[in-house]
Amino acid sequence: MRLFPVLIALLVAAAIYTFVFERERLVAMLPAGAGDAAEAEAAQETGTAGATEAGEPGLMRVVVQRSEAREVDSAVKLRGRTEADREVDLRAETSGLVVSEP
Repeated sequence: MRLFPVLIALLVAAAIYTFVFERERLVAMLPAGAGDAAEAEAAQETGTAGATEAGEPGLMRVVVQRSEAREVDSAVKLRGRTEADREVDLRAETSGLVVSEP
């Protein structure tokens, strides 16, 4: 058994554990304001405001879009021809003749 793949697997598992379960501790190690700037930029791009900007803490804002049902043609019409990629010879493993098709 090789040691290198096992070490890489352990490092990847440790990184996933850190990102999933120790997120708060990881964010705390970032320089001050780095996380806040990223959140503010993401909120600006989506055009939504946080719960503190909405006026009532604990409530979230959502964006609603009205839509109508319409029929969508999901069929794809193709025309073409297929060919075999290669040719093979078939031979029986036993001797004899084919007397009828199956």
